[in-house]
Amino acid sequence: LRASPTPTPAPRLAETAAPSPGQAERSVSALIAQAAQRNAARAAAPRLPVIEVNARWAPDQLIALGASTGGTEALAQVLARLPANAPPVVLVQHIHAAFVGSFAHRLNGLCAGQVALAQDGEVLRPGQVRLAPGDQHLVVERGPEGLRTRLKGGPKVCHQRPAADVLFHSVAQAAGPRAVAALLTGMGSDGADGLAAMRRAGAR
Repeated sequence: LRASPTPTPAPRLAETAAPSPGQAERSVSALIAQAAQRNAARAAAPRLPVIEVNARWAPDQLIALGASTGGTEALAQVLARLPANAPPVVLVQHIHAAFVGSFAHRLNGLCAGQVALAQDGEVLRPGQVRLAPGDQHLVVERGPEGLRTRLKGGPKVCHQRPAADVLFHSVAQAAGPRAVAALLTGMGSDGADGLAAMRRAGAR
């Protein structure tokens, strides 16, 4: 009889040693220091100048914007350049509902206009920037006093609530050719159909 071959032992998985408390503390401290350096560099960066426009806006002109989580800084740069008398801005930002209020507060400190969370039934005025609150769709309607904001529940659209598509479709109906819209980074498909509707209505 032939002897059975000796089985080859299975290779042992390398064991990763857990970081010591001192190493973990140093890692956290390094992350905090890096974040502080990034924030300091961002604060020291020169801001783009506010666009000077000598124009009188029509009462029902409107700017509609959509941005996702990758577009917060781009949105801040856009809004910071608008003059205080710019047409009202309505916008949807994909962001967790817990952070949308602080984000609006931060934008308010950067802009010449007044940035706040949209309220149901608020008449839109020049210089206002209204951000969709968390977990509610923002729409624009035409009322007896002009354009106004409305907040809606309902299902998610493009996996989002608020959704830019909902806002843009409402702006197409309420403002038509007197509206301007833009999509910033990271939106996926949200807003594309609404932009097409706005274009068909004569918006830019």
